[in-house]
Amino acid sequence: MNSLYKSVFLDKISKFPCYISYKVGKYSFEKPFRITDYRSLETLMESPNVKLLDCTTNSLILMDFDDILMFYIRHEDDRGKCEEELQKTLTDNKNTFSKFKFLSGLSMYDLFFRNDIEESRDTRLRNMLLLDLAHIDSLEDYDRLLSNDESMIKDFRNGWYQFIVNKYNEITGSLDEEVNNANDESVVLELQSIKEILECIPKEAEKELSTKKSIEEIMDYWPTLLLPKVNFELDTFDFKPKLDFKLKRVNAS
Repeated sequence: MNSLYKSVFLDKISKFPCYISYKVGKYSFEKPFRITDYRSLETLMESPNVKLLDCTTNSLILMDFDDILMFYIRHEDDRGKCEEELQKTLTDNKNTFSKFKFLSGLSMYDLFFRNDIEESRDTRLRNMLLLDLAHIDSLEDYDRLLSNDESMIKDFRNGWYQFIVNKYNEITGSLDEEVNNANDESVVLELQSIKEILECIPKEAEKELSTKKSIEEIMDYWPTLLLPKVNFELDTFDFKPKLDFKLKRVNAS
């Protein structure tokens, strides 16, 4: 990072929370940060790194200046709006992640903030919703799954099968409960008949899924007797907020 860029960055982040694009190994991310480094400007200008607060996790990190790709500020013309926009973003993120109970690992949390992959954020979130089916807990495994890596597809296929079986058990369990509560013999016979029809689902699902070779093929399969299919399109989420801030990007090049 050249000295001019570094001085501009340090000046801005000392006044505003900044959204920083940065690299970690082969990955790159974009998150909001505040500065927590209280060394003098002269010292920071000579330093190879800076102490920052990751606003998304409230964790402190030591970031190398050379890993910063670019930064921008939302509502630089209005400090109040800048802080308001940040809090809204953090609240929206928190509400989103509360729906992903398995996102306990920081690396999988970081997946949401990656900016080096082509897929849209809502598509990425849909995929994240499926990750625990394949027992994924790393960014590397996520990339392998999306590239239809054979071993990852096998894990995902098994996870999808178990998901179907869980749905099957849920429905048959409800039928058993209705049988126990039914007082009419004809109703009991009807419920038992429905359960017998459903008994073919686990074996049928196992056979059908054994031929599937990709995420799309696996997810396209759903037993007819269990329709409607569970919705994984996240269409009840709003991941595309309309932002009215003045966007100012400062590239590191």
